Amino acid sequence: MSFAVKRFNVVRNILDKSIFDENIIHIILKYYWKDLKNKRKILLDWIDLDWNNLSANINAIDLLENNQDKIDWESLCLNPNAINLLKENQNKIDWYLLSQNKNAINLLHLRTFKTPIFKCS
Repeated sequence: MSFAVKRFNVVRNILDKSIFDENIIHIILKYYWKDLKNKRKILLDWIDLDWNNLSANINAIDLLENNQDKIDWESLCLNPNAINLLKENQNKIDWYLLSQNKNAINLLHLRTFKTPIFKCS
C-alpha cells in the first residue's frame, strides 16, 4: 500500500468519526484524493491493453517507461515523444522506422557517427 493510500485511509477514519454525514465525507475525500501528492498509479493485471497502439501513443510515455517489457519497439520508434526512452534502449531501435520520426533527427545523427563507413576499392 502506497504512502498516499495510507494517508487517505487515516483521513477517512478521522472523518468517519466526525459529525459529517456520508455525502459530505465522500465530497471531502474526493477532493482530498485529487489534491493528495505522491500517488502511484498501478496497472491491474486483468486489464488487457493493446501495447502495439500504446507504444505509438504520444500520451502513454509514462506508462511505457514503467512497463518496458511490454513495449512494441517498432511502434515506439514512430512515437515522437519517445525519444528519451529510445536513447536509453538503442539496441531495440528499428532505425528504418525511427528515420520516419520527426523528433529523432539528433538520435539518427548520433547513429551516423557510430556507424563505420567503408570505402569501396
